[in-house]
Amino acid sequence: MNRKEFSKSASTAIKEGKAARQALAEKHANRFVNGTSDFDPRTLSKLGDAGIRRFLSIVQDSGIEVEYPVTAVSNKDSPPAVESSAKGWSKMQRPEPSWKVRALIYGAAVGTAIFLCGLITINTLSI
Repeated sequence: MNRKEFSKSASTAIKEGKAARQALAEKHANRFVNGTSDFDPRTLSKLGDAGIRRFLSIVQDSGIEVEYPVTAVSNKDSPPAVESSAKGWSKMQRPEPSWKVRALIYGAAVGTAIFLCGLITINTLSI
């Protein structure tokens, strides 16, 4: 797959994801407005910024007062969630220890365990 095909498929997937989040926002808003018992507010976290704005606008259009004004936010104001979460994890990254160091530590631990088992066996047999 070359770069153009990848860019095209990625943009298509992003558009489909946005459309799916919009539809999900409408579904959750209708559940909320109708007052059904299966509405779960924790599901709103999956909608993203645009989905939340869509949810609030549908709720506001149905006559329910919304405390926060529903305004359009440009993409420059809100960075993608993947990019912001990657920054936090990059601080926690550390290089994996060398296999030689791990082998040395493991070997020392196993050797010590065998030595202690042998020492306990000798002490119990000599008594």
